[in-house]
Amino acid sequence: MSDLVNTIPRELYPFEGRYFDRGAGVRMHYLDEGEGPPVVMVHGNPTWSFYYRQLVLALRDGHRCIVPDHVGMGLSDKPGDDRYAYTLAQRVDDLEALLEHLGVDRDVTLVVHDWGGMIGMAWAARHPERVARLVILNTAAFPLPSDKPTYRDFDYSPLRRADCLGRLLHSLGLTRDRTLVVHDWGGMIGMAPAARHPERINRLFLLNTAAPHLPK
Repeated sequence: MSDLVNTIPRELYPFEGRYFDRGAGVRMHYLDEGEGPPVVMVHGNPTWSFYYRQLVLALRDGHRCIVPDHVGMGLSDKPGDDRYAYTLAQRVDDLEALLEHLGVDRDVTLVVHDWGGMIGMAWAARHPERVARLVILNTAAFPLPSDKPTYRDFDYSPLRRADCLGRLLHSLGLTRDRTLVVHDWGGMIGMAPAARHPERINRLFLLNTAAPHLPK
């Protein structure tokens, strides 16, 4: 991915990146743009600080915009499992260490998206006195009310969702010349029926998603 992101035109990502040493030779890339009240933006999977580029451009004249790339993503280093623990707890520790390093300890507007919700809100739970505002975008990191059914009561698996999508497309008579556009979790869902019936796909657009086979 690093080769890919390094080819992005400067006009699309007009920032000077910085690096924070997380130990064991692992560097975490981040943006630190502007001055004023801090706005910390935490991305999800499989995105990086590029996701927030327009928000940074809009806010940096009056705010300090801090946007890390999680280790293994974006312009951060991508160590193997032997050098870095790819866990939620480690991600939260990374964010905490970076903000401590930057002296960000009050009046934080915290913006979280996707997997960044679990990371950012875990940090906020550790330091509620440092958070002025929460901006929550398409994420979840909180327990459901006790009277609500949990995900265990339903089959929310990618295969089940893919099966529902396949049935819907079949019922609509869409059995050829499809243009398939998938984003985020939709990649796992949409590419499953595409793999079953590749002859029905004419074009495939992948938007910030991944649906690879993991190595054995």
